[in-house]
Amino acid sequence: MTPRAIGARNAGRGPPDAVWLLLVVSVLTVLGGYVAVRAWVLSFTHDESLSYFASVQQSLSSVLLSHGTDSNNHPLNTVAMTVGEAVLGQSEVALRWASLAAFVVYGVSLVVLLLRVERRSLRALGLALAVANPYVLDFFSLARGYGLALALVAASALFTLDFAERPAAARAMAATGLGAAAAVANFSALTYFLAVLAVIVVAVSVPARTGVTGAALGRIAAAVSLPVLAVVLLVVVPLLRLRSEGELYFGGERGFWRDTAYRLITSTLYRRGWDALAVVLVVLVAALVVVGGAAAVRSIARRSLPPHAAAFLLLAIPGLVSVAQHVIFGTRFLLERTALFFVPLFAIWLALALDVAARRPRFATAITTGAVVLAAAACVNLVSAANLSYVLDWRYDATTERVVGALAGTPSAPRPVALGVSFLFDPTTRFYRETRFHWLPECPSPDCLGQRADYYYVIGPDVALVRRRGARVLRVYATSGGVLARGAARQG
Repeated sequence: MTPRAIGARNAGRGPPDAVWLLLVVSVLTVLGGYVAVRAWVLSFTHDESLSYFASVQQSLSSVLLSHGTDSNNHPLNTVAMTVGEAVLGQSEVALRWASLAAFVVYGVSLVVLLLRVERRSLRALGLALAVANPYVLDFFSLARGYGLALALVAASALFTLDFAERPAAARAMAATGLGAAAAVANFSALTYFLAVLAVIVVAVSVPARTGVTGAALGRIAAAVSLPVLAVVLLVVVPLLRLRSEGELYFGGERGFWRDTAYRLITSTLYRRGWDALAVVLVVLVAALVVVGGAAAVRSIARRSLPPHAAAFLLLAIPGLVSVAQHVIFGTRFLLERTALFFVPLFAIWLALALDVAARRPRFATAITTGAVVLAAAACVNLVSAANLSYVLDWRYDATTERVVGALAGTPSAPRPVALGVSFLFDPTTRFYRETRFHWLPECPSPDCLGQRADYYYVIGPDVALVRRRGARVLRVYATSGGVLARGAARQG
């Protein structure tokens, strides 16, 4: 059922869609403001800084083809950082502009897609699960490829479901083109692209489709050929090279549910130690997937592909591919940020599937009530995790910019100041040295703690190391866990 048909069906049932859309736009505007403020004030992070040095200064062809780069190169983000630096300068927000734009695309795509859902409580559930997620919002404030991939996955899913209802070459090109761009934005989305291709194959194989003639199939095949070629050249070939070089080291080894599902849920809960709740949520998700999978398989077996079945394929196939890759090639399971695209896919599928189940009067009240409770819980989780200090995966860099900047204003420390830092702080320290604090001398060796320094900014075991050198702790930063210490030569 198309959004227009649903709107007609809903005529006279509660507030019109215009009121619902106004409310949604207002909420998304607030969240967009939160994302934008964080992009402005948060310190640059370890991986952003590595991308800046290792990739932004490469040629465009090297970036897109991933020549001479490593796994920190997220091609579309790298290109966007280059453009941002050339046009807007070297500030954090200038380098993060593309992720901010991606949030707009992400929100709009989800709103339009969820107009297919008849019950507004279930639309709210879908949006809350996909958008009111503190871990997801982190990546719309960073110069990384994950936010871009999320936006492109959401937009691609919109056109993929359109194609499942009304197969046409233009929709196939939009669905696969956006899916291919998502994979280029972040290579982990390759499994999603394969799911889009599978949905297209299933959709044109349903005999109830009238008008999908041989000529139409030819046009559809031609439409998807270019995105497929782009993925092979820009994603598959670089992935094979990165694998041969041992660069695909981030991931899990314990299984899909323990690594991908459980760790994604604990990250959604912002790793606040709610392990028991995370286990309950994993079991709930697994149960929903089993029941929803049975419903989707039943529909496909009956030679039909309703929206909830197409959405289930988009959700389930990446997981199955991930398991198959691990079994056949020993590939690591998607973990935390590399599995982020499962969040909107799950939210979309759940809203569509529950909408179908709620058409049975005996289930409607329970489903509606459950949807409101889950949506409210998601919002509470976001509000309780919201902050303007750090992002979850790189919390240790929360105060790096502040520490380096503070040394510039230390009366007792005439510049230049030799600064020794832990490995975790080194990339971001170098970023700020090059873009803002030019007076800070470079480390004479790759190991910034291999020499005595005027000041140290360290974390973990390095704190004991510098204290053995006679350094005196000046300040401990609770948010990041970093410690600023004055070297023995500067004391007295």
